Amino acid sequence: MIFVNSSKVSQKIYTRVTEGTTLRRIEYNAYLKMSDGTSEFLTFSKNKNALFAKLSRVAEFFHLEIIDNTL
Repeated sequence: MIFVNSSKVSQKIYTRVTEGTTLRRIEYNAYLKMSDGTSEFLTFSKNKNALFAKLSRVAEFFHLEIIDNTL
């Protein structure tokens, strides 16, 4: 089974010594869950549709289900 989670990511960028801006975005992470319960990180993307397009080929080849936990 492949499952997809979302995570909020922020990055602080300093333009001067005391001034900076924070960039925030959501990243989508894909994991492969094994039959023994362990999971392995597969890939991530900033674009959910691009990630699902990439994962659909893998899931079809290995006859796996993709679970979307980002809702």
